[in-house]
Amino acid sequence: MNKGEIRNYYRTIRSNICLNRRKECSNLLCERLRKIIDIHKKIVSFVSINDEIDLSLINEILINEGKLYLPKINENQLECYHIKNIKRDTTICKYNIVQPNSNLCQIEDAFDCVLVPAIVFDEKYNRIGYGFGYYDRFLQKYKNAHSVGVGFREQLSNVSLPCESHDVMVNELCLV
Repeated sequence: MNKGEIRNYYRTIRSNICLNRRKECSNLLCERLRKIIDIHKKIVSFVSINDEIDLSLINEILINEGKLYLPKINENQLECYHIKNIKRDTTICKYNIVQPNSNLCQIEDAFDCVLVPAIVFDEKYNRIGYGFGYYDRFLQKYKNAHSVGVGFREQLSNVSLPCESHDVMVNELCLV
């Protein structure tokens, strides 16, 4: 299968995860990420869209600890902003993505941890995202930041994913 076919296959799998399991996974992911949250000071997260795993509990903890940074798409790149209040500091943009309001938040350019979404991961920490390359470019730029692929265990492929020269793998997976 090519990347497009793999995306479609795993999107279907992810969309079929039941509501009870989604809620359970959100809580479990929060518990599993606690150690990572405790040892890092500036954590890039994301606001979940569609049927991605819900990071709202994690993001609330990060806000309370002053550690939450969210990405914003700017000219084909991700820029990250310090978020103190999700509702006040963000706006809904293209593709129904919640992004920082750059007029209200401070931009940052140094992070020690990045929570990375994807449609599918493999056991070698490769990932296939939505196909725009935003996180590949971001992770390439911030090589020293610890990157953690987050999602449902159903998003783990038991075969190696196809990779291209621009693809950047994550350092760790946290799939529940």
